[in-house]
Amino acid sequence: NCKFTNIDISGFKSLTELDLSQNLLNEFPYGIEKLTNLEILQLNNNKITEIPERIKYLKSLKSLWLSHNKIQTIHYKISKLINLQKLYLEYNNLQVFDFSILYNLTELNLQYNQIHTIVISHRTYALQFIDLSHNQLTCLPKGIQMFQDLEKLILNNNYLTTLPDEFCHLKTLQYLSLFQNYIDELPYEIRMMTRLNSLNLGKNKLTSIPEGLCYLLNLEYLYLGANYIEYIPKQISKLVNLNQLILSCNQIKKLPVEFFKLNVKTIDLKYNKIKVIPQEISQLYYIVSFELSYNKIESFPQDLTNLTNLQFLNIIQYNPYTGSINVLPECKIHK
Repeated sequence: NCKFTNIDISGFKSLTELDLSQNLLNEFPYGIEKLTNLEILQLNNNKITEIPERIKYLKSLKSLWLSHNKIQTIHYKISKLINLQKLYLEYNNLQVFDFSILYNLTELNLQYNQIHTIVISHRTYALQFIDLSHNQLTCLPKGIQMFQDLEKLILNNNYLTTLPDEFCHLKTLQYLSLFQNYIDELPYEIRMMTRLNSLNLGKNKLTSIPEGLCYLLNLEYLYLGANYIEYIPKQISKLVNLNQLILSCNQIKKLPVEFFKLNVKTIDLKYNKIKVIPQEISQLYYIVSFELSYNKIESFPQDLTNLTNLQFLNIIQYNPYTGSINVLPECKIHK
């Protein structure tokens, strides 16, 4: 944070780590190519517009931090950095990103750019984490299945309307977030993504819960809030490992009996159109928190004392129901 506009660092050949963040650099510092032992380079919060060709000399580099710059182009010679594992490029001006020059990366952050096109060649990648949120993607390329080690993928705040069938071949994926896109349907083949344990599809255009989701047996967290979902399929009871289910801000009018066979600990159904909660609610033996405010509930079972794990229940707030509810003393009923 010395306000350097540039600096000659060629004399520091033994350096393994360099941090020149929060300066006024508009390009990589002079002599950077001489630092062949450098393993970690941080140039965050500058005014750099490109990753230059001379990056190719940093053969020992493992982590490169370039967030909050003005980068528009990446020289293809970055592919020479065979030891580079982590690349952080969030908050830049990239419009196109070519994955084919970065085969050995394991972690990549590209959020808050202007990326509308991504290029993927037909060879496998080592990436385990990708964040492409807050970009301008309208579709994903067919080569997406080449990320065969990918575990976490974040695509929030883009313009995606659907996912290609090839996407469902990401069988190592455990965490997927697609919050605030324009997705109105999912391929049935999503059922093949059996390692998924966290899925966020909030604030999209779904009108129903895709049937394929009900076969993701390792799913623990499912966020479907702020969609246009009208009903819950009976097959939802197959999600035996689900702990948290968020369905707030939808158009749900009725809960099927099978819904109450879930082992969930947290359910959020506020801002729907539910009128009746059936007696089967007493089968939610593991429930800890149940949010039902802002519905149209007129009928609700009075005795919930068998729900020994229940700690929070919101039913009375902004619902027509005015009856009493018996719960254990540990449970707080929000009024």
